[in-house]
Amino acid sequence: ASGTDAMAQIGPEGAGPDQISTRAKLKFEDAVKAFAAQEKAGSHDWESLETRFRAALSEDPNLAEADFNLGVVLEKQGKHAEAEQHYRSALAKKPSLTMAGHNLAALQHRNGDTAGASATYRDTLERAPNDAGSMAGLAELARQSGDCDQALAQSRAALVRDPAMLDATKVMMRCHLERKDLPMARLVAQRALKVAPKDP
Repeated sequence: ASGTDAMAQIGPEGAGPDQISTRAKLKFEDAVKAFAAQEKAGSHDWESLETRFRAALSEDPNLAEADFNLGVVLEKQGKHAEAEQHYRSALAKKPSLTMAGHNLAALQHRNGDTAGASATYRDTLERAPNDAGSMAGLAELARQSGDCDQALAQSRAALVRDPAMLDATKVMMRCHLERKDLPMARLVAQRALKVAPKDP
């Protein structure tokens, strides 16, 4: 499964807005706004975003969302080891930040550490038992290991919790294609198109 390119916002759990210094909050919000503007323009200056999120983190080292967002920005620049450190740091500070678990596991998977990715998805599910993203990640790992039965079961579990979980739908489609069950693969693909008509 893929991680997310989305930026975390300051959430209600953990270090909530009342516990974050005003300067850190302002710098964090400035960095998120800069990302949103670059996203809208379709062009990113990852180095400037890195500088902005580092500034927010230096104001408040406990700001897990800044750690996570910095991880995303570093990963986009190919700085995988440092991105992994920031995803881990975000999870240590705020275990409920499941998107950090997703990105850490996806990065581990892309770097060939399937055991690490599996452990990260399972750890995330221990903290958030209904997390569809982790279920979809485990489904893809099962599919790649040749266990389509387990992959389909995990995908179905993910879709029960989040019917729009495109990663789980893609795993199901790939399993049916690998089994040469073209009618079922087509049916799943049609469902995916309804959920995300612009996804390639």
